[in-house]
Amino acid sequence: MKKQSPSTNEPQKGFIALAGEALHVLGEEIVEGKDKVVETAAEKFTQLKAAVGKLTHKKKAAPRQVVKKNAARKSTAKKTGKKVPKKKTARKVSRAK
Repeated sequence: MKKQSPSTNEPQKGFIALAGEALHVLGEEIVEGKDKVVETAAEKFTQLKAAVGKLTHKKKAAPRQVVKKNAARKSTAKKTGKKVPKKKTARKVSRAK
């Protein structure tokens, strides 16, 4: 077996340079993935806003007419017996000694 010697035209890259390139490629993939996630989330959020809009913008049902049974009850409840005036009582006078 012959050992392959690196070509003399390419300078050898150090560990830090190789790690930097790997991180650069990984960063680009992360950015692409983030863009896809943001796009998908924006679509779902738009659908959610449309659904909420449909729920909140429905026409309200016609108000029902309330039967005024309570009015008759209130009028009878307000009627109370005649007020009886307080009885006058004699006050005790204390004498000073």
